[in-house]
Amino acid sequence: FKKSGRKLILVTGRELPDLKRVFPELGVFDKVVAENGALIYTPASEEERAISPAPAPKFVASLKKRGVKPLSVGRSIVATWEPHQA
Repeated sequence: FKKSGRKLILVTGRELPDLKRVFPELGVFDKVVAENGALIYTPASEEERAISPAPAPKFVASLKKRGVKPLSVGRSIVATWEPHQA
């Protein structure tokens, strides 16, 4: 595939540390778009580039104070797996 000059890109909503844990062979990809598009990772150089700002600390603290669980905070995203209402 790569010998033909094509690039292999993985696009996922996962946070990079979690992705590396469940799929350590990221080196097969030329680029990884993670965190729902907010983080670009280049496995060959291990360069990470966030294309959106980090979550506001006050926002994250507010979610934790309200007991939102599970809560996952990435470089650019905040995620949970259960519906929550204010």
